[in-house]
Amino acid sequence: MLFTGGPSVGGAGAIVGADLSEQIRSHTEIAAKKDAGSSKGVTAHYHGLAGRAAERGYAIDVVCASLEETGLTEMRPCVQRSGGVALMAETFGAPHLRASLQRFFARDASASSSSSSSSSSSSSSSSSSSSSSSLSLGYRCLLELRTSKECAGATLLGGGDGDGAITEAGDVRTFSWAIGAVDTHYTAGLQLKRGTDDIGQSDASFMQLSATYRHASGGTRMRVSTLRVPRLPRATPTRHLLPAFDQLAAAAMAVRIAVDQAEGGATTADLLAGIDRALIKSMKSLCDYRKGDPASVVLPPHAAQLPGVVFHLRRSPAVRTAGASPDETAYFRQLVASLSVFATLVLVQPTLTGFERGRPQPARLTLDASAMSPDRSLLLDTYLKLILCHGANIANMRRSPDGQADGQLAALDESATRERDKLASERFPAPEVFECEQYSSKARYLVQKLNPDVPFLAFLQGLYKAVVS
Repeated sequence: MLFTGGPSVGGAGAIVGADLSEQIRSHTEIAAKKDAGSSKGVTAHYHGLAGRAAERGYAIDVVCASLEETGLTEMRPCVQRSGGVALMAETFGAPHLRASLQRFFARDASASSSSSSSSSSSSSSSSSSSSSSSLSLGYRCLLELRTSKECAGATLLGGGDGDGAITEAGDVRTFSWAIGAVDTHYTAGLQLKRGTDDIGQSDASFMQLSATYRHASGGTRMRVSTLRVPRLPRATPTRHLLPAFDQLAAAAMAVRIAVDQAEGGATTADLLAGIDRALIKSMKSLCDYRKGDPASVVLPPHAAQLPGVVFHLRRSPAVRTAGASPDETAYFRQLVASLSVFATLVLVQPTLTGFERGRPQPARLTLDASAMSPDRSLLLDTYLKLILCHGANIANMRRSPDGQADGQLAALDESATRERDKLASERFPAPEVFECEQYSSKARYLVQKLNPDVPFLAFLQGLYKAVVS
């Protein structure tokens, strides 16, 4: 685990010179160096470190704490390929960084209880004491996907080496990836490629995914999931698959694919064009519409959330680099490529909850400037930040003596605080928590999310026109 407060200034992995007058790289300079091929030395150095760590079953974790860049952009291959974790904050004393480290080193209660129950009475005390000190981590993980030969390729999007190894035995093709470490927050994403091999007249294909790792307590564990996939004729309309379609998982995979393409050298323009083409193609296959009539487009419920996620994906650091430093972009991309479906979608499309006096239940609101009101408190959840912003009138009442005796205002505060604390306690990395008032300086984090450059309705209108054209 590396704790760093600044970039490397010497050796093969030097990111910037030791002279303080030398400025650290920007997105523009990184792109220029890639085009000129002058950044290959540093890139090759960190990729080499990542490869050696992965071969030996080590995970590289990086904890960055600085107001400036620390070089996470260049070091990210070490984290991603080895299955490590990256954490970032402005200072090592930041509360959310300390909370993240505590959750990362959490104990595995299940290992303690299972070990204690299986031990004899004479050794139960020592066994329980040993097990209770076990971290909730797994090491030297081997992830394997077994399929029929109809699957021609599989790419791991997230922690580990994406390509992996391929072996064949009989009618089974096995794809395997070595991951240095896994934890309770790690989620693997696999992109499969269909081949042309004929597997006969079977009415179903089978896939088996297994993960074998050494637990921190010393034992070896294997988790296996087997899936039966019905085989349909190639001429089957795509919309017939809608009942089995998981649009949230599909959206999370779209995010990982975009990140993988960005890391492969795709420009922002290339990413936007590819995302738009994929969305239009999907909508053409899944929607009902009349040719040339945008008003006739009907989104099926099983795919109704896809346009909204893609709209926010186009504005997120997964695709765009404007407004974020290289390290901030690398940190965001590392998270969306390794966390769960829910975490990925909240990172891309933050949630907004409104609290009003006299209303016992909070209301889910759209990310629009109209959501801001002097008589409403808003809770914005970007996954990395939780911002509780009180409207101007609510803030004035909270400061006044009369407001302190207002039962409805007290109920509003309690409800908003309870929801904020609940969200903050459940996730990894732990989020930064802000509380501010409308028109204050910290409210800019909220305003920035509520004022998109292109309104969502305008985006939908353009999408519908492309679908029916």
